[in-house]
Amino acid sequence: MATSTEPIPAITEPQRLRGLGLFEDAAKKYSEQAEERPEDLSLHLEYAGLKLEQGLLGDCLDMLVMFESRIDRDMEQSSPRLVAWFKMFLSFCRAATEVKFETPMDQARQTFDAFIRDVAEEDYDHLLVNIASVYYRLLDLARWCGYETQNPMPSLSPEFQVSLAQHLLVTRDFEGALKIAKLGESAETAYETPHNMTVLQGIIRNNEASEVLRAFALRAYSDKILLLGQTEAWINSLKEAASAYDNAGHAFGSLQIEQELIQKQPSMPASDDTLQKLWHIADRLESLGNWLAVGECLQALAEISRKMSNSHAEGQALEIEKRVYDVSERCRNPLLWTKYNISRIQWSVLQGENTARNLELVEKVNNSIAKLYHEAGQEIFVAKIEGQLSLTYERLWQLRGCQRDGSEFKLAVASIEKDEEIMKRIGSVRDLARVAQQAMSLYFGFLTKHAFSTNSPLATHRGVRTRDEEKAFRLTLHHASEADRLFNLIRRDRSSLQRQKAIEAKQELRKNPLVQSIFPVAIETNHHADRPLIQWHWIQKAKARSISDILALGINLPASLRNELNKNDELVKMMDEESSLVNEVSSVSVENGLHARERLEEHRGKMEEEPLLKAILDFRQGQPTTLTRLMGLRPPQVKRNIFFVDWFVMSGEFWMALVSASTGISTFRLSFKPEDAKEWKEQFLGFGSYGEHHLDIHDPEPLQRLSSLVKPLLEKSEPGDLLIFCPSEKLHGLPLHAATISAEPPESLIERNPIVYTASMTTFEQCVMRESDKGRDGRTLSHSYMAVLERAENGPLNEAGKRKRDKLYMEIKKIATSSRGSPNNVYLGSDLTADRFATALQSDLALFLGHCKGGPLDGSILNQRLVLEGRNDKELGITVSDLFAIDVKVSHVALLACASGSERRQEGDEPLGLITALLCAGATSVAGNMWRTDVGTARELVRMMELDGGRHTDGGVVDLAGAMQKMIVKLKSGKDGIPRTPYHWATLVLHGAWFLSA
Repeated sequence: MATSTEPIPAITEPQRLRGLGLFEDAAKKYSEQAEERPEDLSLHLEYAGLKLEQGLLGDCLDMLVMFESRIDRDMEQSSPRLVAWFKMFLSFCRAATEVKFETPMDQARQTFDAFIRDVAEEDYDHLLVNIASVYYRLLDLARWCGYETQNPMPSLSPEFQVSLAQHLLVTRDFEGALKIAKLGESAETAYETPHNMTVLQGIIRNNEASEVLRAFALRAYSDKILLLGQTEAWINSLKEAASAYDNAGHAFGSLQIEQELIQKQPSMPASDDTLQKLWHIADRLESLGNWLAVGECLQALAEISRKMSNSHAEGQALEIEKRVYDVSERCRNPLLWTKYNISRIQWSVLQGENTARNLELVEKVNNSIAKLYHEAGQEIFVAKIEGQLSLTYERLWQLRGCQRDGSEFKLAVASIEKDEEIMKRIGSVRDLARVAQQAMSLYFGFLTKHAFSTNSPLATHRGVRTRDEEKAFRLTLHHASEADRLFNLIRRDRSSLQRQKAIEAKQELRKNPLVQSIFPVAIETNHHADRPLIQWHWIQKAKARSISDILALGINLPASLRNELNKNDELVKMMDEESSLVNEVSSVSVENGLHARERLEEHRGKMEEEPLLKAILDFRQGQPTTLTRLMGLRPPQVKRNIFFVDWFVMSGEFWMALVSASTGISTFRLSFKPEDAKEWKEQFLGFGSYGEHHLDIHDPEPLQRLSSLVKPLLEKSEPGDLLIFCPSEKLHGLPLHAATISAEPPESLIERNPIVYTASMTTFEQCVMRESDKGRDGRTLSHSYMAVLERAENGPLNEAGKRKRDKLYMEIKKIATSSRGSPNNVYLGSDLTADRFATALQSDLALFLGHCKGGPLDGSILNQRLVLEGRNDKELGITVSDLFAIDVKVSHVALLACASGSERRQEGDEPLGLITALLCAGATSVAGNMWRTDVGTARELVRMMELDGGRHTDGGVVDLAGAMQKMIVKLKSGKDGIPRTPYHWATLVLHGAWFLSA
């Protein structure tokens, strides 16, 4: 292989014209020069590159094929890198035209090994940069088409890409630096910080770079900051790029930016004027010979028209369809037609009346796509189109009355079965999960129409109505279980990540509409089948799985497993290797993913041969709890009856699932609706015009309106029974424990029963198990007291505030020194640093009194923080992210800080906030406030915690739930016979375990 580099050639006239977007003029110049120099491979590659940039894939391939016969041995020896660039370019064009990848990928692999692998950055010239650029474009194309290979494709490490791009920037090869900075950009996501930002900024700020190149760099930079969610910065970068294009006299750069802003800017109105602008841009781009940009503009037109209305989109559809087809024919690019129409089918099947009227168009699209893929032998594409067809037929079946023997339903079943058959042979785990979910939805639709529409339940032991219904019932639950199993494989891969990253990745997966759809279907199907136990199990599967997973990992493994693992270096090494393989699976490209996953599953198979590692793998999966396990949770010396209360949504209504050893499983439909919850929060969880909280008045209405949510508990439970509350969806954030159960005399549920909240019953089980695992052997519990009240909520303390602060600090010191000889930490004001906060969380119990800032409605929940005293007017704090990064020994943490108990909730009832972070860091229970609280209330709570928190015992354990109940009742009763408003007492909640081991 030749290692000598070639200098960057001087710019030629056709290159200058091409750089300015004057494609037709540049093509004319290239054509003239190509006639004069027919043997000049470099010139022909540039000319072919122009054709590809225009989107004229067929013309580009023709040029390369015509020159292929001129490549001889002498040329390969004299210009090896130039020939390698040619071969890589040809492989890419053939793959894009024929949609066949095996041979082009093999050829690309050989070129990579011969010319790119292990080449030092100083040996890169513009030819090697071009080879690498085309190679990665081929990988991106294969990724988009779903191509996978058993033999992973090689790639440059991200670290080398950054180093190489920086080297090219230093040597003033700005174009090369930009190409390297953009390698593999299609694989980037918002959850991985895009690489090479510094290189792009270097190009943008360098006065030696041309205006056009700066504009290209600005566009690349804007793409990356959009991935990070920085919308305003994205808009500003694009506007700066448009200005640079205009300053250089570029023909169409600012037009493309205008189209991108229209298409992606959230605030851009969808209107007829917007559509006219896009049509104008498309016409202008076509006149300039940029056919690729025309296709992108037409895609934007289709998206904008759909946003306006179904009927408007229908009116635009045929015109856009014809234009896309014409452009595809001119470009001879089957993927342009295909990509547009896959999107077209996906939209059509979601728009009921349009699908029926547009049936001929859908069938035409399907025929053209299916023919292409069958001829290309690309089964992965065939399968995906069959899946889209199944959706189309399903929608048509619904539109035509869901006939029991409708031909569309049979066609939908046939298509999805064909999709499933192919995916089982060559599909990824995610593809298989998609197929299972789609089949589940199809059969569930049949049940909804033909089995669930009557009052009597569909139950196999009672005799189903027809064989079709029995089959639909069986297959609905089969595919729901299969989809859940497959998505659990994907979830399991996230378990080896760091705590915060694992939670974010799993919660992002739970937001996937395919995942969201599984649990309501399974819950409702089992309800109609009169199978309460299995229905309850699916309710547990649906809730806060990311948290229960994390509580089963790392520091949170049972001490017995953790200690045994640390004794065996070989087993620790196997755990580390699994973590590395998981990271590889999550980072490699799609075409390499199958091979990496097979190695991961093979390694896990070896792990399961080791009894200890098998136990860890089983525990780590965070499988939902069972009734048997829940019933055995109470400490043996405690006889209290426990009721496990799950709220869930079914068919748009709130339901309650109630479980206890004495009553078994019961479910109740509730009259309180999701819209009632939304209205309650809007009406009562806020402040009035004079700063008063809406719950800080003696008005019985707010808590009485919550009564129906807890009414079944009054029938099934007894006073004093422990209630474990697990709300769902819009019920999060409601003070359910404060619901009125008696108007005269006024009484709330918390006065009747001690109550603990949890994200899921599995999370509750894990907190209780971890607390039970803490052997204190009767020693005195250690305490940490922390208080930071150096500032008011919105500024410096006034003199009255300072006196209250000093009095509260003295109260805490007094309590700490009189705690029956237990070892205590006391950190007040500026004495509390981040390191001392971490130290305080090594005690058995920790109290924090101060301010909490940030919350579910304030930007990133990861920045929710407990405020510390800063230096030089700079505020410091302990954030949610900080808590995820530490390990603690504390059992119970009491957070007397405004809204410290409020958390962000996402799909799947997934929580994220201070309470979740503390539980994941190792705490077993956390008390917090649902909303703001005043200093006076906090002071009384501190006193009550000292009086009750360490002494309220039941059977040799500290009863935290009982202590919390007693404090709330005391707080509610007020002074001098004047009760306090709900604002002061209903804010307190306890999460996690209900007791401390003595």
